[in-house]
Amino acid sequence: FNGNNPMVGKYETALALVRVNYSEKNKLLPILIKALDEPEIPLTFTSDAIVALGQMGPQANSAISALQKMLQHKNKNFRQLAKNSLKQITGK
Repeated sequence: FNGNNPMVGKYETALALVRVNYSEKNKLLPILIKALDEPEIPLTFTSDAIVALGQMGPQANSAISALQKMLQHKNKNFRQLAKNSLKQITGK
């Protein structure tokens, strides 16, 4: 956690709640989706957000567009993670 950047704390909290099976994950979707396009956060948070969205399965349906955009990312790892997450969300 980077105490100097409140955005990092926000994303870190959202990711932690997904990991512990927070019962209202749908409330975290906007935060996780924003993490995919937030230049101020570390890349590890971006990759964690991609994975977390996939783990949410069909409940993360509203993230499909953002994840599809990640398929064009310059980072090969992000592209692969996005592909895997889209499969988990859509079943395809």
